[in-house]
Amino acid sequence: KELALESGIKHWGRVPALGCEPTFITDLADAVIESLPYVGAMAVSNLEARQPLVPLGSVEELLAAYDSKRDELPPPVTVWEWGWTKSAETWNGRAAMLAVLALLVLEVTTGEGFLHQWGILPLFH
Repeated sequence: KELALESGIKHWGRVPALGCEPTFITDLADAVIESLPYVGAMAVSNLEARQPLVPLGSVEELLAAYDSKRDELPPPVTVWEWGWTKSAETWNGRAAMLAVLALLVLEVTTGEGFLHQWGILPLFH
């Protein structure tokens, strides 16, 4: 945020539109170069001299360290699947809970149970 404000960008969101402000792009590139352990010690004049920014062999080590810290993405959540799956059982449980709730509301409002209303169980008076 501070870098964007110092570069003259006043209106920006969570991800600034790169390529719209050359000063911001240059400052962002300098910040990235300074954050690298080896490159930060090098002078910017070495960039014009076409000297390598990172010693040979270090790029592979940096990529290996990056890949080792990367977490795997969780599997996508499917809304519905047929068969004995977790998704199907979840929806089955939800439907059953709604049915039990509907029967409870019906019994409270009418004063009789569901089976008594249909005549399956005899009424005891």
